[in-house]
Amino acid sequence: MNLDARGRRRAETHRRIYEVAMRLFRERGYKEVSVGEIAATAGVSVPTFYAHFTNKEQVVLPLPERPAVQALLAAQPRGDSVFVTVRDAMLDWLDSYQGRDRDDLLERWQVVVSTPGLRLRAAEYERTTAEMVLEALPPAAVTEPRKLATELVVTALFSSYTQILLRWGEEGGVRSLREVADEVLTTLRTMGGPPG
Repeated sequence: MNLDARGRRRAETHRRIYEVAMRLFRERGYKEVSVGEIAATAGVSVPTFYAHFTNKEQVVLPLPERPAVQALLAAQPRGDSVFVTVRDAMLDWLDSYQGRDRDDLLERWQVVVSTPGLRLRAAEYERTTAEMVLEALPPAAVTEPRKLATELVVTALFSSYTQILLRWGEEGGVRSLREVADEVLTTLRTMGGPPG
């Protein structure tokens, strides 16, 4: 079997596990579904599930890949403030969700909205992603004396990112992600956040 066929087969298995998990979460609730049930319903072994997802949470709250975060930040114009750079990268990331990817994102955040434990865990994923962003920023942005300001800006933006997705999920995706993002980020600015 060539690498392309193996890659396609892996992607198909990944998608099948994801779709089965999301269906079970919708039908029975996130907390009521075990990894074993997901694997059995998807027709895979538990080790195969873990080869695709670190845990059940990762089905709903996947972390971005570091190279994707680095590439997105590198694509932003040079010379902007950290706030503008990270905000614009975040908005570009949200804009990239189209078609099935957007539908999947909405479905995942509706599960998060309806599961109190996942709402709390979303904050941990938010912090981990913020750390990836801080690592990907130019060294000058994250060394003294600017380090604290940079960390605060990135943390505030990723807290806003989580709020954008929670509000969008609560609303059932009736507004565009950009509309919700504009509302949240405008509120951040008017409440004394960084100018931008």
